[in-house]
Amino acid sequence: MLFLEEAGSNPILETSFIKAEELVTVGGNKVGVIVAAGTGGDEGPALAGLNKVYYNPSDFLVLPFHHNYTETGEWVETAYFMPAYITMNKKEYVGSRGEYILKK
Repeated sequence: MLFLEEAGSNPILETSFIKAEELVTVGGNKVGVIVAAGTGGDEGPALAGLNKVYYNPSDFLVLPFHHNYTETGEWVETAYFMPAYITMNKKEYVGSRGEYILKK
């Protein structure tokens, strides 16, 4: 598994993604998976590479996600995106100081 951390802050994300593909492919066979994560809190041009990968998953050999979670309800195919601040920033997962709460 190859992680591209802070993908949204990477000004050469497209190039990084292409080179990462070379690292998880042997003899034309996939032997690993690439995970792109994190925006670094950036906005605007810093997210251009992440935006391109997200809206063109087949160009980057990313598993596509067919959905209508858009402002207009239009069906689209994008990369899968899980906004951690929505799914994880809950009292049962994160304490008042930002620490993770591990449940047994």
